[in-house]
Amino acid sequence: MPDPSDPATRATNLFLVYLRELPLDGWVQAVKQRPRVPNMSKAEGALRLVVRQLDHRGDIFATKDAVLDALQRFECADGRRLTRVRSANEHLRPATENAALAILLRQRLSAEDFSTLYAPFETLIPSAILFGLRE
Repeated sequence: MPDPSDPATRATNLFLVYLRELPLDGWVQAVKQRPRVPNMSKAEGALRLVVRQLDHRGDIFATKDAVLDALQRFECADGRRLTRVRSANEHLRPATENAALAILLRQRLSAEDFSTLYAPFETLIPSAILFGLRE
């Protein structure tokens, strides 16, 4: 079970709360841009490496489950209409999971890899808000 007092867990939980409030069309538009983010493959590789190096992956599984729960918002007429397009549907879960995991593992990722993985959501949910930073 993730430690709710941990700053990374708090930031991840806050991201998930904001996801539940995002307009579905804004969420879809954000992740459709994912393939165009420079260095995405490199950043995804770095994330996979960090996850493999962890001794305990309970927080990883909990975060992925929470993302799946948030994605249930698309189980409605508007959500199905928005995800009917293949480019939206195929990137929705991976981009959202990568962003959530990047928040959770921010201290273990380079600043560049974090920024790349979180890029689809930066304009919708600024990372500075999640980490209590002032812009």
